[in-house]
Amino acid sequence: MERPAGVTYISFLFILGSTFLIFITFFTQQLPLSIEHAPILGISDFPEDLLCILLASIVSGIAYGYMQLKKWAYIGMIIFCLLSWYTFFLGSHSFFNLFGTLFVAWTVIVMVYTLLQYKSFFKPDRKVAQQKKFL
Repeated sequence: MERPAGVTYISFLFILGSTFLIFITFFTQQLPLSIEHAPILGISDFPEDLLCILLASIVSGIAYGYMQLKKWAYIGMIIFCLLSWYTFFLGSHSFFNLFGTLFVAWTVIVMVYTLLQYKSFFKPDRKVAQQKKFL
């Protein structure tokens, strides 16, 4: 089965972004302009570093499955885009004005492309269709 080039590109960028998030979490101090994800998600008591690691792991897993054209990753990518929009509209930080708008625009592109590539993810298995039935 041929993987569309856009799926590879989107998966690569999501894995790269997850790696960057983990790198920032481990190797930098908390910057004064950094976004705190826990309050935005409504879990302000949760440790921020652990949440970043968990979020990056989930996104990397979805991106890897997306690259492999798995059905669950197709649904996971749609859910991730919808949750990203939900958290963007809940966030009231001034930093979200630029960065959040760009991220929402990116997730809109990903969502539209993912919905257009429905057939790549839900192709029927040809081996099952070619089997002969014996009584």
